[in-house]
Amino acid sequence: MRDTFERLKKVYLENAGDDAPVENFTEDAELVRDLGCDSVTLLYMAMSLEEEFGISFSNTDLQSFKTVGGTVEIIERLMAEKNRKED
Repeated sequence: MRDTFERLKKVYLENAGDDAPVENFTEDAELVRDLGCDSVTLLYMAMSLEEEFGISFSNTDLQSFKTVGGTVEIIERLMAEKNRKED
């Protein structure tokens, strides 16, 4: 989980801009309220995360992007599903 968290943080910083409140980036942080993500930033983050992790988000997954920790859980679930399919 820590690796996923750090990779998500990297993607956030790449997409949120120079004034991103990185000190607020915790598992409990809300992407919109605490980290200042707008819909465009979330869209770019989703595309970057798909590329970073080799996964695809459904519309339901995207609508569930609320907190950092919740997003980490979604990514890890999709990665586990992908790994099961590849086995």
